[in-house]
Amino acid sequence: LQTLTFGNPTNRQIAAGWWDAPVAILDENGNVCGKIVNQNGTYVSYHDNVEVVSKKTMSGHHGGYVELTVAMPSEWSLRKEDK
Repeated sequence: LQTLTFGNPTNRQIAAGWWDAPVAILDENGNVCGKIVNQNGTYVSYHDNVEVVSKKTMSGHHGGYVELTVAMPSEWSLRKEDK
């Protein structure tokens, strides 16, 4: 399992749709091979080998923080995208 925590975007990022921007799934070479998308507060994986196991939200400045726990190959990684 891998965990990604993101949040506290700037006002400019919020205005550009930062909370709706996807999380990129990166393979062992750093190439984007899929995405995790926020669909009305539920994060959905668009890759057969990746499953969002849990989502935790924490209050904070500019919308707080989101922590995703994801089941995926250990050599892969996650990166929050800007919109």
